Amino acid sequence: MSDLFLFGVKAWLGGHLNLGAWHGFQEVLYKEELHIKEIEFDFSLESGSYLNVILDKRKKGYTGLRFSVNQHLENIYFAISELGEFKKNKPISMPTRQVQFWHHVRLNFEDGMVSFFLDKEELGAFCESFFDQRRLGFRGGLRNALIDNVVIRELPQGTCY
Repeated sequence: MSDLFLFGVKAWLGGHLNLGAWHGFQEVLYKEELHIKEIEFDFSLESGSYLNVILDKRKKGYTGLRFSVNQHLENIYFAISELGEFKKNKPISMPTRQVQFWHHVRLNFEDGMVSFFLDKEELGAFCESFFDQRRLGFRGGLRNALIDNVVIRELPQGTCY
C-alpha cells in the first residue's frame, strides 16, 4: 500500500503531498535522522481536517504539533507514547485559519527549545529535550491535508534538503 500511496496520483493532489489520500490517515516520515536547526513548509487544510507535524519520531513515541480546522480536535503541542497514548497535551492558541488556504510554518530548534511561527507570527515556544538527531514527518486524518515546499536546515553545516 505504501508504494501505491507514494507513487500514485492520489497522493499528489495538484502537485502537493495529500495526506488524506487512500482513505486518509497517511503518515510520511523522513527516512534518516537529521541534526535539525529549522523546518519550513506550507500546508492547506480541507474543512474538518488536521495536520500533525512529527518533530521527533522514536521507538518510544514522538512529539509533535497539531494544526486543526476540525471542531472536535484542538491545536496542541503533544507527546505520544509507543502505545499511542498522550503523555503531554498542551493547547496552543492560534488565529483562525482559513480552510483551503495556504499557510506557512517555520519551526526553530535551539537550546532545548522549539519555537514556531505561523504565517510569520510567532505563536509559541516549548522546552523539550530533543535528541541531537531526530526523524520528522507529517501525519493527516481522514480529510485532505496538503503539504508543499518543505525545507529542512541542518546543523552544523546548514545543509538544505
